[in-house]
Amino acid sequence: MGKPKRLCRFTPELRNKYSFLKEINGSDSELLCGKCKRTFSISHGGGYDIERHIQSIKHKSADIAVSSSKSLTTYYKSSAPSSRDLEIAAAEGAWAYHTVSENQSFRSHDCFSKLTQACFEPKFHCARTKCEKIVTNVFAPYAIDILTNQLKNANCISILTDASNHGNIKLFPLLVRLFDPLYGIQIKILNVESQPEIEYKAILGYSKTRWLSLMPSVERILKLFPALKSYFLSLDKVPLILKTFFNDPCAELWLNFIHSQAATFHQHVLNIEGQNILAVEVFNEIKQLKNNLMHKKQNKFIPLSVRTLIRQLEYDGLVQESDIQTVIESFYSTSEQYLTSWTSHFEELEIMECITLKKVPNWSEIEKVAEFISNKGFFNPNNDTALFDQFMLTLQYVTQEKIDEWNLEKKSTDQRWVCIFKYFKEKDIQCDKMIIIVEYVLCLPGSNASTERVFSHISKIWTKEKTQLNVSTLKPLMTVLKNMIKGVPSYLTIKEKLSKGASTPKRNHANSNRANVIAINAEHESLTVGLLAMFKGNRCASS
Repeated sequence: MGKPKRLCRFTPELRNKYSFLKEINGSDSELLCGKCKRTFSISHGGGYDIERHIQSIKHKSADIAVSSSKSLTTYYKSSAPSSRDLEIAAAEGAWAYHTVSENQSFRSHDCFSKLTQACFEPKFHCARTKCEKIVTNVFAPYAIDILTNQLKNANCISILTDASNHGNIKLFPLLVRLFDPLYGIQIKILNVESQPEIEYKAILGYSKTRWLSLMPSVERILKLFPALKSYFLSLDKVPLILKTFFNDPCAELWLNFIHSQAATFHQHVLNIEGQNILAVEVFNEIKQLKNNLMHKKQNKFIPLSVRTLIRQLEYDGLVQESDIQTVIESFYSTSEQYLTSWTSHFEELEIMECITLKKVPNWSEIEKVAEFISNKGFFNPNNDTALFDQFMLTLQYVTQEKIDEWNLEKKSTDQRWVCIFKYFKEKDIQCDKMIIIVEYVLCLPGSNASTERVFSHISKIWTKEKTQLNVSTLKPLMTVLKNMIKGVPSYLTIKEKLSKGASTPKRNHANSNRANVIAINAEHESLTVGLLAMFKGNRCASS
């Protein structure tokens, strides 16, 4: 027998020459073609076997396909955008934010984007789909991330919700209220959900009478009372209720009385319906209103305009002042009883009045608040010594002169504490125990005005013309509108932040994951990397 033939191998020279071939099965003579995905052996012919494979029909077809196709990665830009890319991304991001803040339709961007390309920048691409994705996949997630970090650092928060119908959809916004020592009271949106499968029927008609519209309505009627009376009584067919009212000699008298009392309620209701009002401030408003009614009853107060009309009617023999006085005193008593029965749950908040800083607080007041919060499980009573030390340092800043200055400026309670905690931070003074006390009091909402404002914003955004808008898009829109209202107001701000963010490779790399959410083409990739590089660490966007 002759000697066995030596097997040919895939040598380094062949490997460099034919880079599309790879060894398989741990053998240096069995190869896989990266182009046609075919396996073959070179054990007998070596380089000749490779050349014979290259001349095969299947490999030539694969060669033609590869040469006529581009790699998918060519459609993506590098993770480090150029300065020109950042400028375009800044313009696109600023315009997307402007669209939400000014309640414009995404559909209008189809025309706007082409107009901008023709007039200013050919590379500007921010039509309907891209603009929506910037808001829903960049701005909104970032706003939620910032809110998440705020919630992690908060000691006390309040959750607010309500329900309202938008057409045949019942919406449930979920809000959170907290106190940030450096920015004051924050009210942000957590979620907006809808309840499906609701059967409904349209109401034919309804009427709304709000406390804030009562006084101007009565005032308008009083100004036109003689003309209204003359008009309705001159009609042949007039509703009986109106005929009876205008024939009553005391009609104008009671309208004047209602107007006078509505003016009293009007200002208190106006104060209570503030978005950032505290629960303890609501208690003070109600307390002042009850005291006002009690003093009027004790002094048998009758408005001058009403008293003048009583004297005229009494002179004509139509009324007796004692009868009118009895009805007025009954009104004061009934109003006071009504307020007491419906606001009794506010009484336990009276001890928290010292936190409003309308006057210089003392330790005994703070101690009662700390005890109350401790019973609720938010404060460790063993930390009362540290709390006392921090409160004493607070008194070094909160002097009577400072209180008078704040009162003159009409500075809100949360901003007064912001001034204090910012001062402590500048001087590196520890105030963590004092922050817990303040956070608990300031996170308690005084009304549901914030949720009502959400419904107003929804009605403004979700108009009849926006037929394609749905709840899944509404949620990020509201998140950006409410949570980032001070976030990205101008093109110059975005451009500056983008330039700083792009200089840090770690930021670009970290943000590339979220960029993949909307990066389908080169423009999306460039925009997302740039915008998220800007937003990373931008604390002001959530304030």
